[in-house]
Amino acid sequence: MNHIRITQAAVIAAVGMALGLAALAADSSTKSPLDGAKLKEQIHGPIITADDMKGKVVFFEYWGIRCPPCRKSFGHLVRMQKKYAPSGRFIVIASHVQLGKGQASKFCAEKGVSFPVFQQLRLKHAPCTQGIPCAYIFNHKGRIVAKGHPSKLYSQVPELLKVTPLPCSPLLGKVKLKHFRHMARLLVPGKPIKAAMGELGKKAQGKGAVAAEAQAIIDSVKLWMSDELERLDNLGKTRPTSAVRGFEVLIKTLSGLPDSDDAEELLKRIKADKNVMALVLINKAITKFWKVKERRGATKGVQKSAARLKKRLRSFLNTEDLSEPLTREAEALLHTL
Repeated sequence: MNHIRITQAAVIAAVGMALGLAALAADSSTKSPLDGAKLKEQIHGPIITADDMKGKVVFFEYWGIRCPPCRKSFGHLVRMQKKYAPSGRFIVIASHVQLGKGQASKFCAEKGVSFPVFQQLRLKHAPCTQGIPCAYIFNHKGRIVAKGHPSKLYSQVPELLKVTPLPCSPLLGKVKLKHFRHMARLLVPGKPIKAAMGELGKKAQGKGAVAAEAQAIIDSVKLWMSDELERLDNLGKTRPTSAVRGFEVLIKTLSGLPDSDDAEELLKRIKADKNVMALVLINKAITKFWKVKERRGATKGVQKSAARLKKRLRSFLNTEDLSEPLTREAEALLHTL
């Protein structure tokens, strides 16, 4: 078993694209295992943010490329990710804590790893103090429920998932549905909500508990709209391509509603930079690449696709007058391939 010395990672802002806009509408005690973590460098896998972890069971493992037991454990991690991640309630995250990040990245590609792998990601509340491999399991509220050698923790995942609620729509906030439970499947990001809002508007004109719940849902949706517009507007200043994808989802959600005009206007400002859409197209190709790799594994064809995407990104980075935010986004994407 290899032993490691804990070091402080330098603070470098992680540039990433969200895996999805829907987050768990949980109580105030819910937190992300990555809250406060210094996401210094991601060396493999789809880019994530701390918020992407909320409401999920997280299997977090410290490992090293020169540690045979660590390499052996990756087969289990790949299988768990493939089996449980599609539910939206589980994700594996790995932190490589030895030298040789290039070798580690190559190893992940060869093994068909589809989860995020970081270099020297340290969690203060979940330190690696007893050597590697060392794993932690966080429940859907972000609390540590198990720690130790990964082989002793695999069996605990299925039981934790049984008590992990399905992701809820952020549009509903903390509204508890009683009379309008069908709204849970209608009011979701990326799905037009005009008809549902019309139904709620009519019901809210009445009296009693039904009208009160309808109005509470309407108020929650309006709050979400306002917050999402502000969030995406701010995101456009630091991660333009992520903001574009977010605005596209928001505009589709608000289709036919007056609020969509504000979203479309803000999106036009971001698209004024032609390089933004060029990187958006590359982003979409990379997203498709990860889906194919998840399905087929690290085949020769998949490896060739990765090489082509790297070439496109390097060419993009040579574009004249490339803004600093776009440069950071492209470099971050390059590190994950």
